[in-house]
Amino acid sequence: MVFLFGVVFGVVMTSLIIVVLTFLHAVINGFVIKYLWTWFIVPVTGFHELTIPMAIGMAMVVSFLTKHQQVEPKEKKEVTIGEFIGREIMGPFLVLLLGYVITLFI
Repeated sequence: MVFLFGVVFGVVMTSLIIVVLTFLHAVINGFVIKYLWTWFIVPVTGFHELTIPMAIGMAMVVSFLTKHQQVEPKEKKEVTIGEFIGREIMGPFLVLLLGYVITLFI
């Protein structure tokens, strides 16, 4: 009984962590898209600035429209939490930093 409770608790906690990280990833992408849009699209086109929820929605639409089926590799590699944070959380901030550096030359 205790073993079963531990397994269920582990699955619930893993699912909760995935949901929280997915939400955090969406908010960070929205934040980055908002600023990139403001820095590069608004001055050129005169479009309105985006809010973070609008940017999140735009990212969702683009992701949905451009989603490609991934071929499963022969060997599945487990993604560690560090790799996930590096790719999905820190990656957008590096793009934002690069965008900011580019704005210094405009």
